[in-house]
Amino acid sequence: MAVSVSRVQTARPPGDQMFTITDVTCSEKYVTGGESVTAEQLGLRTLAFGIVLGLKDDGEGTVNIANAFCSVQSGNGSLKIILRDETPGEVASEAEIKKPIVQVMAFGKP
Repeated sequence: MAVSVSRVQTARPPGDQMFTITDVTCSEKYVTGGESVTAEQLGLRTLAFGIVLGLKDDGEGTVNIANAFCSVQSGNGSLKIILRDETPGEVASEAEIKKPIVQVMAFGKP
């Protein structure tokens, strides 16, 4: 079976896009659908995409988080940080997550 691909963004020079790296501290209770972060909070005017660089806890210990990823919300200038547990499904709504810190690299216009 052949690999199937779907290009999300065509090759282009970065032009006027820039990137920031931001530590985002999540709340203590997980929000279904992910934690929302605005372009402004990430130091940008608009968002093209975001990449999770790492996940760490605040020293209290983060429970049931295996990984995280970003999903840019088209039209409203924000992205969602979605946390996954070991099942591998989204962390349960209102689950105690002890303020994990997600490091995000965000690309967009300054």
